[in-house]
Amino acid sequence: MGVCVLAAAHDAAHAQDSAWEVVTRPGGRPVARLAASGRLQGIAITCQHATPVLAISLVDADTLLRGRLTISSEGRRIALDIVRDGRSAVWISLIGDSRLLDLLADAPTARVQVDDGPVQDISLAGAATVLEQALVGCYAKPAAAFAAAR
Repeated sequence: MGVCVLAAAHDAAHAQDSAWEVVTRPGGRPVARLAASGRLQGIAITCQHATPVLAISLVDADTLLRGRLTISSEGRRIALDIVRDGRSAVWISLIGDSRLLDLLADAPTARVQVDDGPVQDISLAGAATVLEQALVGCYAKPAAAFAAAR
């Protein structure tokens, strides 16, 4: 997986709770990033070879090598298989289903859970604009939804 998305997830884990933001990693690739507190410490999403890639940073998951990330909001529920990046605190997944990105861009908040772990609420305020900026080339939300989110 791309070094930039892994680094952004790691950076998010060491930041205070924040709003969604676009950061530029080495090589100039934009990354959508959210820092959070709780078991989920951060989320980073970027494009790699025209495919969206998600990385999350978790605490207290030392034995987890593979897992299932579930994100839900407003009656929608999307699950992704995640794989640990070596011995780091970062788990990664290719986003093959654009409905996850639609959910992140459309909803005000989401509930996140890894396997049977605790459920954590995250803010999606500003996510639509950030995803539009960071995922040029691998995700295009319908223009009407972006206009409504602004």
